Amino acid sequence: MNARIAAAAAFVMLLVPSPAVSAVGGYTSRVNLTGTGAQAIEYRSEVAAVTPGARYIVFTSAAPNLAAGDTNETWDAFLRDRRTASTTLISVSSTGTPADSSSYGNAVSADGRYVMVTSLASNLVPGGTGDNVFQVYVRDLWRRTTSRVSESGTGVPANGSTYGNAMSPDGRYLVLASDATNLVPGDRNDATDVFLRDRSRNTIDRVNVSTGSAEANADTYEVAVSADGRYVAFTSDATNLVPGDTNGTTDVFLRDRARHTTSRVSLSGDDRQADAGSRHVSLSADGRYVAFTSDAANLVPGDTNGNSDVFLRDRARNSTERVSVSAVPAQAIGDSYDTSISSDGRYVAFTSDAANLVPADTNGNSDVFVRDCRTHAITRASLSSAGAEGNDSSAGPALAPGGDFLAFDSSAANLVPGDTNAVGDVFLRRLP
Repeated sequence: MNARIAAAAAFVMLLVPSPAVSAVGGYTSRVNLTGTGAQAIEYRSEVAAVTPGARYIVFTSAAPNLAAGDTNETWDAFLRDRRTASTTLISVSSTGTPADSSSYGNAVSADGRYVMVTSLASNLVPGGTGDNVFQVYVRDLWRRTTSRVSESGTGVPANGSTYGNAMSPDGRYLVLASDATNLVPGDRNDATDVFLRDRSRNTIDRVNVSTGSAEANADTYEVAVSADGRYVAFTSDATNLVPGDTNGTTDVFLRDRARHTTSRVSLSGDDRQADAGSRHVSLSADGRYVAFTSDAANLVPGDTNGNSDVFLRDRARNSTERVSVSAVPAQAIGDSYDTSISSDGRYVAFTSDAANLVPADTNGNSDVFVRDCRTHAITRASLSSAGAEGNDSSAGPALAPGGDFLAFDSSAANLVPGDTNAVGDVFLRRLP
């Protein structure tokens, strides 16, 4: 199961040249640069999260030249400040020592102060576990401290690999997926579980339980959290979290921590369960809108493309709509996957292999798109500032909360001038 969670954090990509009329007015810049503007060398970079207005962007890279003090020759987490044009190494201890093993950026608070990092390192905090399991840390950039958050309420480190997934905008609530059995009492299901850590109260709670508090009978992963920490959305293979779960496949669920209830989200508008697996969940700030990917053909009428699609569930209206369609609308001819949603639920970003979502998509690669769920307009974001489509694949969309910026990963070499490093980079698109 560790591989599935790690794969959920992994990096894919897109793009090739051709005029693109679908995103006039936007501009594209490269994110994974040094403080002097030099490009990353030797290794690709992967985006993790973007703050409001895209001032701060968290990404992961093994490039050795991005920030001062990066001497560990492994994957690290970085924070790019676009206002100061600086790149900071995040995966360090409170004394500034670089991590002694691989680290990956996960999430960032709205003000850029707190960054959540998953790491195999044993030296990020005193008494590091050194047991070759992933732990989760929070770096406080104002105080320059690093603390471990994959711990029980009494401060005992997780005894199984734990992965950071999401953080509330104020940095108070963190959601983690973990193989550990010692984070909460009574964890006996021998499965990957999802937990919410409240940093203000120093508590940790298991989230993937039924309304009656029964443990999930299978693995849970891919988590998102609302701004106030009340709602947690997640993907699970479990069949006992809600009554009537008989589809025998992965579903998307939502936990209401105030009411202690769990409901299934991957449903049709008339509440039929999906006839195939659902995954890649993201959540609006108030928990009303849930975006997800599904292979199901019965969530909306007319789904006959036989591909993975992206859907938006409106919990207030009990409705489900397909997002990965053209403005016509026409079904995507190719898989669509990955989701990232704006804080108000209006915009949903996703990756698609389809060539028919916007005009002039001729590059034969995966691209990143943004759907305006209010106007039903769709925009391709993986373009150069001049509107040229990328010459290689793009993926991994990370939408800024306001829906005005989109960060993404790409192997394309023609999105910005001077891209000669021959590795995947992180780009930022200012949306029109």
